[in-house]
Amino acid sequence: MAQQRPEFTVREEVTDAALVVTVIGEVDLATAPQLRDVLEHAITTAPAVLVLDMSEVSYFDSTGLDVLIHISTALDTGRLRLVASAAVIRPLTLTGIDSLIPPHPDLASALEHNADNR
Repeated sequence: MAQQRPEFTVREEVTDAALVVTVIGEVDLATAPQLRDVLEHAITTAPAVLVLDMSEVSYFDSTGLDVLIHISTALDTGRLRLVASAAVIRPLTLTGIDSLIPPHPDLASALEHNADNR
């Protein structure tokens, strides 16, 4: 019997404060390319701030880390805000990437941080 993969969804929403990209599901070898494509396209719209809401990500591997590093370096310093689930925070912390991309506890905090830095 074949195993069914959990749903993977990426949504974009433009707010007054930022472009918010919400990711739901697992970020792995199969889904990371889709996430990278969406984020690269989002960058071309030149948002002042890109909030990546990964609070509903249930699994996150090294391919996801690669996407985060790629997007972070493609944006000017301070333009990426990350909201992360425990599944995302663990590899960020273990690799030290959390010092490059500090996670916010929730979307409101990430958007508030943006408003404070205008």
